[in-house]
Amino acid sequence: MDEAARRRLAAILGMLGSSNAGERDNAALAAEQFMRRSGLTWAELLDLPPLPPEAEPPPEPEPAQPPYFDRAFRTSALSLFVMFWVSIAAWAIWGDIHNALHR
Repeated sequence: MDEAARRRLAAILGMLGSSNAGERDNAALAAEQFMRRSGLTWAELLDLPPLPPEAEPPPEPEPAQPPYFDRAFRTSALSLFVMFWVSIAAWAIWGDIHNALHR
């Protein structure tokens, strides 16, 4: 019996526990029809070998990160760039303040 048929039989047998009597009766008839169509007896149906376990998906790889040196270099290069422009701006502002004070 293939996996799809097993799942169908499991769904039918699961309805046998219904609190609705009509649903239980229909589930029992459906299970009996399933057995007849499969050409097996209940003993043969219940003696099927277990399905192989489903394979677990492989773990997702961790995102690649650049080596520490690359990150540190980029960070320090950015810091130097920012410090350069801040010092240029400070020099310009200081010149304006100096000129304003000494007029």
